[in-house]
Amino acid sequence: MYLELIKIMFKYENYMTRCMCNEKRKGFWSGKKLSEEHKRHISEGGKGRVFSNETRKKLSEMRMGENNPAWKGDDVTYGSLHDYIRWHKPKPDLCENCKGNHPRDLHNIPGTYKRNLEDWVWLCRSCHMIEDERLEKLIVHNKREYSEETRNKMSEALKGNKRWLGKHHTEETKRKISESQKKRLSH
Repeated sequence: MYLELIKIMFKYENYMTRCMCNEKRKGFWSGKKLSEEHKRHISEGGKGRVFSNETRKKLSEMRMGENNPAWKGDDVTYGSLHDYIRWHKPKPDLCENCKGNHPRDLHNIPGTYKRNLEDWVWLCRSCHMIEDERLEKLIVHNKREYSEETRNKMSEALKGNKRWLGKHHTEETKRKISESQKKRLSH
């Protein structure tokens, strides 16, 4: 059968480039072009193969977790670790801290960022900001009083800022915006 396929392959001139080997070792078929008939034989070769549910489960488990060649253990990125925890730690209906709001964020209790599920809790946004001490910083930052000199420096620094790219205001609108900002900053 194999020799017949080789004879068929060389009989036709229009071949398709196809590599049937791994990257490390160049095989006989590497770079060769295959006839339509040969492509059909290859396609039909894998059809009809049915694995039992038990076999499928075993094949799946063989490459899960630490057995997967792409496994990085605890040397994983911040986002990938959060994805792993989201997948393995079920999300409760209520925040694990206040038991009042719906949880939105995963919080790492010791701050070590390991795969230990016991180190993670689902928190609502406000509890998460309190735990990370971000809420206090936000409140302090918003209540901060700036001197006139500091406000002028900030204003000068933002003059070249292109945050409003695409919005063109008339001179009158620009004057009104400037006045309202001055009133707001003076209080």
